[in-house]
Amino acid sequence: MAARYSTRVYGTIDNSDIYTHTYQGFDPYFVVDARVNLQIDAHWNAALGIDNLNDRKYFLFHPFSRPCSN
Repeated sequence: MAARYSTRVYGTIDNSDIYTHTYQGFDPYFVVDARVNLQIDAHWNAALGIDNLNDRKYFLFHPFSRPCSN
């Protein structure tokens, strides 16, 4: 099990942006993830994972740079 938590994050240097769910808006969130791993033998294992187990709806947007392709 794992949990991720983030408070309200601002996109401007002076924290003057008040709207989330918008361009460069960031919502606070608490998300729980789960993963089970079964070792079948010395060479094989099987795993099953669920991200966002608590089905939390949140919005994160940032204009991250895209890698250049030649």
